[in-house]
Amino acid sequence: MTFALVAILVGLALADSLNPFTIAAQAYLLATPRPFPRSLAFLLGTAATVFVSGMLLLGGFGAARDTAASTLPAWGWGVGQIALGLVLAGFAWWCWARGLKGKPLTPPKSLGVPATLAFAFASAVSDLPTALPLFVAVDRVAAADLSWLSEALLIALYTVIYVAPLIMLLLVRAIFARRSDVLFGKIQLAVEWAFRVLLPPAAGLAAVYLLIDGGSRLATVI
Repeated sequence: MTFALVAILVGLALADSLNPFTIAAQAYLLATPRPFPRSLAFLLGTAATVFVSGMLLLGGFGAARDTAASTLPAWGWGVGQIALGLVLAGFAWWCWARGLKGKPLTPPKSLGVPATLAFAFASAVSDLPTALPLFVAVDRVAAADLSWLSEALLIALYTVIYVAPLIMLLLVRAIFARRSDVLFGKIQLAVEWAFRVLLPPAAGLAAVYLLIDGGSRLATVI
């Protein structure tokens, strides 16, 4: 284990930690009633998912995934994309219908701890396909040919830095308490606005892309 490797991992983790969705989710949870149990659950769930994902990648999960992808039929990706596109299209339509009835989609304010853990897991996993810093970090650690314990410590360091913004938000809420109500209240309103205004069209656009791309994939193999 070298200083250069540690420095590279710290830099990658700092860049990866500036995840707007994760930070906004933690800030939103801290604005809900009795915020600390669920925000702590979100923090621990996110940290556990990042750490386990990093260790799985080091253990060859990426190679297994690539092998599975190579054995998937040529039409499989197209069918999968179309299926996901239909699900997103249905979700976008459902959001639009709720809006017409005056019941726009809003994030829940009363998640229990188990549901918050599940939400943390789902959000962290959904970020993995675009988690380029984590993939680069795992590649550097694997190339260093270290012991299992050293690899685990480096991935743990990466994880702690990744969740540092979530820890800072939790500390701000705990230390400043009522004085931070206005700040977290504004963040809550911003997240609710994003759910109401931005999420439905984003889901619709993603659905259109998946349906078109999936259809073009199928057209090339039929």
